[in-house]
Amino acid sequence: TGATAFATAIAGWAALEAVRQCAPRRGATKTWDVTSGNPRPSHAAMNGETVPYDELFSNGAKWPGDADALSAEEVANCQCAVTIEIP
Repeated sequence: TGATAFATAIAGWAALEAVRQCAPRRGATKTWDVTSGNPRPSHAAMNGETVPYDELFSNGAKWPGDADALSAEEVANCQCAVTIEIP
């Protein structure tokens, strides 16, 4: 569970950091994607939510697994992903 949460958080952070460094002014967006077959209801409700890459998702997180913004219950075993789109 811990390893899954850590991997989710690192992957989300790395994707957004890449956009910040490579395409910060190109109108990039990020989308919350549920990848689990049995997601928690709060994550399932966010599936497909898209925001500008430098804004927060509706749950206050920068990416899935964002431990600075989400409770331990929301981070533990999260298997969601973030998809970046750069026009």
